[in-house]
Amino acid sequence: MSRKPHHLTAVITLFASLLPVVAMSQTNPRIMLEKSSSYAVDNELRAFRVPVTDSEGAVKFYDITVTLGVDLTGIVDPNATVLATPSPAVRTGVIRPGSYTATDGTTCQVTNMVLSNGRIQSFFSCLDNGVSTHPHQLSVATGPISQGHPFEARLVGVEINTHPDVDTYTWGLTTNGRFYVGTCGNYSTNWPVGAKTDGNQLILSIFNFYAPGGFRCSATFTRNP
Repeated sequence: MSRKPHHLTAVITLFASLLPVVAMSQTNPRIMLEKSSSYAVDNELRAFRVPVTDSEGAVKFYDITVTLGVDLTGIVDPNATVLATPSPAVRTGVIRPGSYTATDGTTCQVTNMVLSNGRIQSFFSCLDNGVSTHPHQLSVATGPISQGHPFEARLVGVEINTHPDVDTYTWGLTTNGRFYVGTCGNYSTNWPVGAKTDGNQLILSIFNFYAPGGFRCSATFTRNP
């Protein structure tokens, strides 16, 4: 009979020793806006694919819209309206907004827009070789080359969708002008463009404008701080 109390004591001691470990495995729920793509227009702030952790450390992603109000005297209402919806799954390969520079001095300014179908379309305004005063434009959109992609017809027409590595790029087209990045060119209007990024490095590749849309060359950019 004397063995039972000792056994219970051992169980209690073991459980007590595990409590700090259990507590350490949990985390404070938080929203990490600094890790999202965001922009503000007028009285509205929009952030896309915002990581949100729960008390167990699990991460979910939300698109968040914060709307501010102001009264007739110009005083900002301290109570904002917040709308959060789960981020669509077609956001893989999002190009971070900002300024990018290639080794030859070419600069590109990138802005993003969320389409109604959940895709994110990135718009590039570039000055080739750092000397042009007339920006040239490119545009790519996340997700597969399928219904809902803004350049589906053109990309399918030159058979970009048949490339074995098609899913490793974010696809689009040159939309205005012709320019070179170092020895890579020429990026003429309506030529297919594939983008790859790790957040700071950006590789833009140009493909032939006729089927089967073969690879031509690539240019590497670095995002400016």
